[in-house]
Amino acid sequence: MRLSPALTPAIAVTLAAFAPSVEAHPDIAEQEAFIEQALQESPADPTLHLQRALIQRQRARWDEAAASYLRAAALGADRDQVGVALAQVFLDAGWPKTAEMQVQQVLQRRPENAQALITRAHVRRALGKPQGAAADFERGVGRLVHPEPGLVQQAMNAQLAAGRPEVALQIADEAMQKIGIVVSVQLPAIEIELELGRLEAALARIDALLLQAPRHELWLAQRGEILEGAGRVAEARATYEHILSLIQERPPRRRSEKIAALERRLRAKLMQAEVSEE
Repeated sequence: MRLSPALTPAIAVTLAAFAPSVEAHPDIAEQEAFIEQALQESPADPTLHLQRALIQRQRARWDEAAASYLRAAALGADRDQVGVALAQVFLDAGWPKTAEMQVQQVLQRRPENAQALITRAHVRRALGKPQGAAADFERGVGRLVHPEPGLVQQAMNAQLAAGRPEVALQIADEAMQKIGIVVSVQLPAIEIELELGRLEAALARIDALLLQAPRHELWLAQRGEILEGAGRVAEARATYEHILSLIQERPPRRRSEKIAALERRLRAKLMQAEVSEE
C-alpha cells in the first residue's frame, strides 16, 4: 500500500505498519478503523479508497468493495488498476461472467497488462475454459519481472489441466531465470519430467536443488530412486549408502519421523538388493 501524503503523521505511521499486506495482519477491524479515520481527514484520497476496498474484500463485503473501487476511480485512481480489481471482486463474489466482461474492458485498452491477463486466467478457469486459462497464465506470468512462486505453480497447473506439460516446464524455467531456483517450482517440474519419462532431465533438476542443499536426504533419496528406475543400480546403491551415512551424522534430536522412515526404507532397499545378489 502507498500512504497518502495528506494523512496526519500519527495516522500515516500507524497505517505504514499495516502497509505490506492487509491479508497478513490478524486484526482487520483495527486496520479498518484506521483507514476510516484517515478517510475522515482525506475523503478525496483515491489511495485510501483502494485500501478500504481491500479491507472490504477481506470481509467478503463485495458490494461495498465495488463501490469503494468505483469511488477511487472517480477520484483519479488508475482505471485499469480499478478495472482489474473490480473483476477480482466479481470473481470472488461468484460472478465469473461479469468478471470476464469487466477484465475484458481492461485488456481491450491494454492487451499485454500482466495483472489483467492473470485475472482473466482465473476467471476462465472458473468458467471451465482450461485452454484459455492456460494461455492467459502463460502470457501474464511471462510478463512479470519477479513472479511469485505460488503464481508460477498456478500457471504450471493450468498448463497441465490443458494438456500442455511442455509449456508448464517452460513457464517454470523462465520464472526461475528471473527469481532463481525455487523449491516449490522445481519440485513439480521434476514430477512433470518424470511423467514425461525424461529421467535425465529430472536428475538435472534435482542436481540443481542439491547445489543449494547437498545434504538434503529426501532429495538425494529421490535422485537415488530415479537412478534405480533407470537401471543404474550401482549409482543408486551408492546414493542410498551416502544418505544413510548423512542420517547417522545427525544427532538423535534432529532425526524427524520422516527421516527415520526414510532410513528404514533405504535399509530395506539395500537388504533386498543383497538378497537378490545371493
